[in-house]
Amino acid sequence: MFIHFYCLCPLSLAIKLNFNNYIESRLLEKKILAAFTIIAFERPFDDYETFCALQNFNGTNLGETYTTRSTCTEFVHHISDAIKEEIAVKLMVDGGTEFGVLEEVLVYARYLDWELGKRINEYLAIQEPKSGHGCDILDAISTCVSQATAMQDSEWKEKFIAFGSDGCIVMTGSRNGIWGFLQKDPSMKNCKGFWCGAHKVELAVVKSLEHYNEFIELRETLQSLYNI
Repeated sequence: MFIHFYCLCPLSLAIKLNFNNYIESRLLEKKILAAFTIIAFERPFDDYETFCALQNFNGTNLGETYTTRSTCTEFVHHISDAIKEEIAVKLMVDGGTEFGVLEEVLVYARYLDWELGKRINEYLAIQEPKSGHGCDILDAISTCVSQATAMQDSEWKEKFIAFGSDGCIVMTGSRNGIWGFLQKDPSMKNCKGFWCGAHKVELAVVKSLEHYNEFIELRETLQSLYNI
């Protein structure tokens, strides 16, 4: 299960750039999102002008100002400054058992070290949930995060925008899964959920090879080594 923290509101950034008119701020928000899309997908800055022209053609009406390559470069600098001021942490969480009996939740943190210019992975905590139910696992995760970051439960959840996991019901269940409880939480704002792509590929590979005896024997051997 992967939990992503990322806080960047284009509208607040637009207003921060001294645009007092709300309508102009909304238009600027769309342009900042366009610039963010350019860097997120590692496209050349020249594509920004084409991107804005396409949106105008489709009826978005971005206007004629702040649609040049140089503006995109300026927006990127502001986006970078805004990200540095905000929390940008990804939590990697998985469940396991201790001695094959006790359920445990292991939490790792991934964050960007601005001085080193690279991602850092650090062990955060291990917590025993009251049970294997979604609400108790979420409580265990909340305890780990709150103790490690000194933030209140509602505080870190306000920074929470993405939730990724495998496809098991305790993670993705809309009623009693972790994702379901997160959606119902009043502290959550714009959190999106997704099924881990790597896990989907794993399931597809296992399904396609399950009728080969060699694969079955290999899998059983690896599982027996893991359980030693």
